[in-house]
Amino acid sequence: MISLLCYRVSTLSSTAYNDTLGKYHPWIVRKAAGLAMYSLPIKSVFLQRIDTSADAEQKFKTLLEEISQRGTPIYKITEDLYTDMKLHDLP
Repeated sequence: MISLLCYRVSTLSSTAYNDTLGKYHPWIVRKAAGLAMYSLPIKSVFLQRIDTSADAEQKFKTLLEEISQRGTPIYKITEDLYTDMKLHDLP
């Protein structure tokens, strides 16, 4: 797994959005989402706002890994459902 903590929060958010929902949103929504993500703080400020303890970065990394592991089956089920029902082809 690529270390998620070595990137800017805005870069991670934009990449995740562009690889998922951004494919299905109209241009204006993509631009608004991009502006919102661009305004996210840098990693250190983001982590400080979430947790001010000394081990905040490690706790954040552990939490992201847990979210990813738990979310993967949900994503797969949803993706399979969309594929089976041909929902990816909606305008």
